[in-house]
Amino acid sequence: MIKPVIDGHISSEYGYRVIQLPGQTVPTKNFHCGIDIGAPISDKAPKIVSPIRGSLYLFGFSKSFGNRIWIHITEGEYKDWYLVLAHMDSLNPALKAGQIIEEGTFLGIMGNTGMSLARHTHLELRDNPSSSETEEHCKNPELIRKLFP
Repeated sequence: MIKPVIDGHISSEYGYRVIQLPGQTVPTKNFHCGIDIGAPISDKAPKIVSPIRGSLYLFGFSKSFGNRIWIHITEGEYKDWYLVLAHMDSLNPALKAGQIIEEGTFLGIMGNTGMSLARHTHLELRDNPSSSETEEHCKNPELIRKLFP
C-alpha cells in the first residue's frame, strides 16, 4: 500500500464529531465514516493516487462527496469492500468504469467539492456501495490508518 497523498496528514478522524457543514445554520453532531487527509498549503493542489489495487466501481459528482471515486477492493484483507476517495477538484479524465486500478494510479486532484469546508481528500471503507454513512456500514479505517503510521 502507498499513501494516496504524498505529503498528506490526517486532518479529521473517523467517528462522531461536531461540525457545521455547508447549508447548516448551527454545528451538529454527525458520524464521520472515514478520515480526511489534508496537505501543506500551497498554490498547487496535490495529486491523489490509488493506495490499493482494485476495480473502478463508480466515479463522478455527488452532492455530498463532490467529485468522488469508489474502488472495489478485489484482493486481500478487505476484499469486496469499497474504498471511497472524495471531494476532489477534478478527476482523471482517462478513468473508465470497470477498469483495473493499480496501486499508484493517478485518480485526480485534491479539492473542496461537495459538503466540504476546505481542500482535503476524504477516505473511507464501505461494505456496500448503496449503504448509508453509518457505523453499521463503515469499516473502522485500519486499512487507511496503515497509510498514516
